[in-house]
Amino acid sequence: MRPFPALALTASLLAASPVLAQGHSHDAAAKHEASAWKEMDTFHALLGATFHPAEAKKDLKPLRAKADSLAAAARLWAASTPPKACATADIRTTVGELATDALAIGNQVLQQATDADLMKSITALHTKFEVVEKKCGGHDMKGMKH
Repeated sequence: MRPFPALALTASLLAASPVLAQGHSHDAAAKHEASAWKEMDTFHALLGATFHPAEAKKDLKPLRAKADSLAAAARLWAASTPPKACATADIRTTVGELATDALAIGNQVLQQATDADLMKSITALHTKFEVVEKKCGGHDMKGMKH
């Protein structure tokens, strides 16, 4: 993949979403620090913008509206070069699985899956993301509600 299109898509994702531009928090008082893997941060911001409303309020509208952006961010992340601390086969495999899983969620949305099915899928995606996040050591998780 040529780097310019990836950067252009990342920039357009950031510009299009205040959540991405400002970061997101798991609760009102806590914010994640940026990691050394920008593509992970972009995916994480979209994941937070879709998962947390579903988890807290059973509101799947953000997921339905942003599923394509979530899948695009996951593809960009999977195609990116990880920082040294994250450059393991295990992490790369899991990031690839996250891209596949995010695409599957996009397909579920297109097929008008039930809220229960989408909730199950986005919860599994979030759980798998946390595995990478913890192994990568990219964020200070202290005090976070995950």
